[in-house]
Amino acid sequence: MAPELPWYVTLYERDYHDLLAPGGLRSPVDSEAYDRQTDEEAAFVATALELSAGASVLDLCCGWGRHTVRLAQRGYAMTGLDLSPYHLDLARSAATRASVDVDWIESDMRTIPRPDGSFDGVISMFTSFGYLDDAENQRVLDDVARVLVPGGKLLLDVLNRDGLAGSFRERYWTRGEDEVIVLEQHGWDATNGRLEVDWTVIDREGVRRAHHYAPRVYTLQELEVLLALAGMPVRAAFGGFDGRPLARDSRRLIVLAQKS
Repeated sequence: MAPELPWYVTLYERDYHDLLAPGGLRSPVDSEAYDRQTDEEAAFVATALELSAGASVLDLCCGWGRHTVRLAQRGYAMTGLDLSPYHLDLARSAATRASVDVDWIESDMRTIPRPDGSFDGVISMFTSFGYLDDAENQRVLDDVARVLVPGGKLLLDVLNRDGLAGSFRERYWTRGEDEVIVLEQHGWDATNGRLEVDWTVIDREGVRRAHHYAPRVYTLQELEVLLALAGMPVRAAFGGFDGRPLARDSRRLIVLAQKS
């Protein structure tokens, strides 16, 4: 019997984009509003990184390229890395529509197949970090440091553990116009510091599909330790893409680190 694939492989094969994701095919967010939100996020990235046009930037776990493409439109030499062939196909199509050139890589985030010092900046958006165990998560940051030039910057966007604790909902469900029902259940693994999410998707024929999502979520202090070990001390922390200061109840934890 073949070994069971990890959740971050099966979830992102197709169903996350097509059934669950903001900005996906069944997005609960208005497409124009989501486009504006993505534009604002890309603008914040550009401001935070403070890199000149033409700088080389890696979007680690780029998904379907919503930030990658916009940053390419701003003049950065973009590379997008993702494990999902389906997401990368969507990203390539988005880049073609936007008339931008992007270097797309299909790879696990633990191994970035580029030489040392390849990038002026690296971004990791929308809680794409923390999928692995603690040792492997550290390995991801170590490889990010390897491919950054000295003085290169990492912008890391994850859920804020402190803010998550204050806004926890155990269960809710939605029904779309296509009659697809999605039940979402949240749990908390306090021992390992992981958010546990289970989705049950029921289509109009009654067929059920189940997906699991279990990222490690961090406090700023925890991330500071990991980033220091990787040789990328934290330079700033934000609580949102509008540049607001990080607070206990901030939903996002956005960290700017710089390679020593």
